[in-house]
Amino acid sequence: MEHLDANASLSGNPAYKIDYSYVINTQERPIKIKNLQVCTINGDNVYILTFGMESSKYSVYAPIIDDIINSFKLVQSQT
Repeated sequence: MEHLDANASLSGNPAYKIDYSYVINTQERPIKIKNLQVCTINGDNVYILTFGMESSKYSVYAPIIDDIINSFKLVQSQT
């Protein structure tokens, strides 16, 4: 399953939010993984935040992931 949100934002910039799942086959059992990526471009830089965990734990961590995404700030470099 894959979902793309082209109307997301990251630090006030337009962004893409993609969530997708895949399975890792281990010797013990297959493990279903869910990933969430938020991507934005600012000037010459691309920023990609990636979060991944077992699918069964995603709903537990979703509020924390949202807090991290909402607190992410791009700041101007002082070089």
